[in-house]
Amino acid sequence: MHVLNRRPARHLTTGGVRWVGPVVVLLAVLGLVLAPTPASPGADAAGAVAAAGVPPRFAGTVDEFYVVPSPLPAGAPGELLRVQDVSSGGGTTTVRIMYHSVDAAGRDRAVTGIVTYPDGPAPVGGWPVVSLAPGTSGLAAPCATSRSGAPAPVFGVPAVGVRTGLNLVTLFAILAQPFIPDAAKTVLDAMGVPEANRTWPKPDDAGLLDALPHGHAFTPPDVLFKKIEDVDLAAWTERFGGGA
Repeated sequence: MHVLNRRPARHLTTGGVRWVGPVVVLLAVLGLVLAPTPASPGADAAGAVAAAGVPPRFAGTVDEFYVVPSPLPAGAPGELLRVQDVSSGGGTTTVRIMYHSVDAAGRDRAVTGIVTYPDGPAPVGGWPVVSLAPGTSGLAAPCATSRSGAPAPVFGVPAVGVRTGLNLVTLFAILAQPFIPDAAKTVLDAMGVPEANRTWPKPDDAGLLDALPHGHAFTPPDVLFKKIEDVDLAAWTERFGGGA
């Protein structure tokens, strides 16, 4: 389950993945109630939602969704105020939410966000929750990131970039072996690439950027190239400078 917070509470760290009490409570309720359920009489389904503290789906427009109730009803941090359907497809459902939070002065505030959760039953122990807090995008209501309607997982694309980058590091080290063999070996050793997999790649190999197994561990190497000090320059000049 992925969550994008419009204006994170003071106990969240920007861009981090962290479990915090109020948010976990909110997400636990969403995970249990918003996931598809077997067909049942409408009254029973509505009763289950009400019992879990989830408000009925907001039927107004997107602009109306962002109008904060006045006066703001009392509620604990993480308690839902509104839920609005956004999209469904590809095995996930995305909803827009408004919920209670606390500002820097300790005051009750309404904040908004996007939640994307997998369709179908959750695994034993529940779905892992990833909470993303974007940087400031503006104070006006139209600046809310959750207005875009994009599923929350798209904001986790940097993880794909990191994986691609690590595979590029491995590929470049393989290609560099004829030119800087010692440095290339250091990198490949650090990346945990077996000797058998260090051969020159084939032009038609489509899996070069996905060669490292998912979950593969690596060890950051030491400095690859030692700093050239003045004493090194003097020694090399004496050694290789010729008899001028």
